[in-house]
Amino acid sequence: MDSEEIRKTAIRRHLSVKSITHICQDLEVSRKWFYKWWRRYKSGKEYWFKDESKAPKVIPNKLDEEMEQLTLSIRDELKRTKYAQIGASAIAWQINKLEYKPPPYWTINRVLKRNGRIQLKQRKGEKKSNSAYLYFTDAFYLGYIQQSDLVGPRYIKADGRFYVFNTIDLFSHAVHSVPIRSKDDDSIVCALLDIWKSLGVP
Repeated sequence: MDSEEIRKTAIRRHLSVKSITHICQDLEVSRKWFYKWWRRYKSGKEYWFKDESKAPKVIPNKLDEEMEQLTLSIRDELKRTKYAQIGASAIAWQINKLEYKPPPYWTINRVLKRNGRIQLKQRKGEKKSNSAYLYFTDAFYLGYIQQSDLVGPRYIKADGRFYVFNTIDLFSHAVHSVPIRSKDDDSIVCALLDIWKSLGVP
């Protein structure tokens, strides 16, 4: 007899008033084994004699459905926002702004990957498309042309969001960077004034 048949046989014999001791001796099973399957039979389950999955009933740290959907919604919204960062740190920052405790970064990345939100990086050797700039690119002397860009937002744990305003002098290749908290006009102007003290006014 296979294991399932032995279980059914043990219960049938007990129901026909056979002693537990006799059943265990005849089938070569322990009393502990018998009581396990007797309780399973008494549970009323149709397939009580079958093995149940040994997987844990509750998975520790499993992200609930509401938080997973919130994570994906924030990712999609950041994706639609021009110049916004869309990584795990940016998503965690937005979740925290909503006064929820954000999941760990690795959990956020796992959710994004499982739902097809993570894009493959460009392979080495693949050329990016070139765009022609509409302004002058030849610097003939120091301070002739400067180029600036704003990087961010970036996030530091226990500190928060920040941006970096970078400027390069195209003749000397000298660079000056200023971290700022906001990308509003006043912050940009103050950053430029700080940079021009170092690089000079172009």
